[in-house]
Amino acid sequence: MSRRRSVKEEHMPLDWNARAEDVLKVALPEAQAWCATRGTPSPALQIDEPDPSLRSMRLCPSLFSGDPQRMVRSVVDNRSFAVGPIPVARRAPLTLAGGRLLFYEPGRSLTDGAACAQSRGFFDVDNTPPWDTWVCFADDTFVVAWVPPACLDRAIAGIVVNPEECIRWASDVKSPFVGFLRSEDLLA
Repeated sequence: MSRRRSVKEEHMPLDWNARAEDVLKVALPEAQAWCATRGTPSPALQIDEPDPSLRSMRLCPSLFSGDPQRMVRSVVDNRSFAVGPIPVARRAPLTLAGGRLLFYEPGRSLTDGAACAQSRGFFDVDNTPPWDTWVCFADDTFVVAWVPPACLDRAIAGIVVNPEECIRWASDVKSPFVGFLRSEDLLA
């Protein structure tokens, strides 16, 4: 008699060599599902304090990795395991679900804290978007994050004061990965 395997037992993480396009196809709906269950933004933060509502400890990347691709993939894999696989039959076409895709270029950050203050903690002092929103690492340069609709105003406020432009909307970036996003109608 065979015993039925649980969803968690059947879950296999994505291949670490998968293309960013393939990672996004799995990670975007999972990020949307995950972020929908997170709390509302914290109202009373210090000026340099990142909002913990989308920085769950369960998905926290290894902060000493030094490799942004590994950090993003650890978040994607941990979230995928936590959410569980979305059956192919239930997968809808990719959508932004009212949010937007953001590109963060860690190597260009001045770490000045302005985006953290203006976004009321959506970005941290390094201009990093909250890790719960990360969906892939693209073009060997960009952390791609999905900004939930409830956080769009806060993200805009941080982007506006970011002089080095290390945080930008995907629609404002020229890169090969943006061509894929355009073909999937994922630019807002």
